[in-house]
Amino acid sequence: MKFPKSIWFFIATAILFLLQVVPFTGIFLMFLAAPFWSVALINLGFVGIAFEAFSNRILKLWLLAPVLWFVGYPAYVLYDNAKQESLASSLTKENSTVHIPFDPDSEDLFWNSQDLEKLIRNYEIPAIYQKSDASYSTHTYSGSAPDRVTFLTSDKICETFNQNNPKYYSSGIIGLGLLTDSLTHGNHTRIKDICMFSMYENSVRPKIMVSGFPVGDKRLRSDRTKDQIRILLPNGSTYFLNVAITRKLSWFPMPAIGCGLVSGGPLEGWKCFAQFWAEEDIPLLPHSLSGNYETEILADALGLKKRVGTLNPTFPDDVVEKRIEYSISKWSN
Repeated sequence: MKFPKSIWFFIATAILFLLQVVPFTGIFLMFLAAPFWSVALINLGFVGIAFEAFSNRILKLWLLAPVLWFVGYPAYVLYDNAKQESLASSLTKENSTVHIPFDPDSEDLFWNSQDLEKLIRNYEIPAIYQKSDASYSTHTYSGSAPDRVTFLTSDKICETFNQNNPKYYSSGIIGLGLLTDSLTHGNHTRIKDICMFSMYENSVRPKIMVSGFPVGDKRLRSDRTKDQIRILLPNGSTYFLNVAITRKLSWFPMPAIGCGLVSGGPLEGWKCFAQFWAEEDIPLLPHSLSGNYETEILADALGLKKRVGTLNPTFPDDVVEKRIEYSISKWSN
């Protein structure tokens, strides 16, 4: 049986991959985006086979290959999308059954997350604490490092206790202005009369401890991840919430085959892969606040109410000033 000349596209793909397996040559090919050359090579190979079959240069039987490739792949995408929608529905249902007893007026929430602003500015919670390992590490203490508290306060407080002043910066005081529509891309303007304030302060009330960690799930593709949020109550009760990230496959087959440095850098090694190219990471679970899916899932489980209308300071200025003075006297370097 006569083989199609277009098979050389696939041979070229294999040779290119072997050259990438060796880090010495692979590093140069990586900078030339060689792992993505396979997208063009493989698709051209199947197009070439179809052309050769239609022009009677090879048997018509060879048409099965491009048909399976260009028809079978979109069919797989349909199946994969349906599977992920089913998984999203299942995880959402699991989350909906989690109701965590939390009273923000008598308990303190601890969450070592970069999403503090999202939770504070969108939900009615007075303050959020972070354990010392999430505090700024440029300070040293004679005893144990303090916790850090973050809350909304007036612009007057942020202007008075400005971190540009070495005295306040050395005390771990941070005041940041808030921007309108900060959860989406676009033009932003500063919100007047309000700011986000953070300082060292140990919690004296019962603590609700929130943490996150990755978990495996066989229902997810290898390029997708699932995390669990763990909430530990003062009485020892533990609750879990699901958070999943997905990458939707493109409708046109884009096979990326090659090698490259893993995200951790050279010390973590040289990794080879063969996978279909997908879109950037997006939340698998439904959410209404842009870029805010994890925060919304946690807030719903805690029973927090969404803020409505203008943002206001959480505490009176005189109360905040006394707390700041105490923090400076206790933890200033």
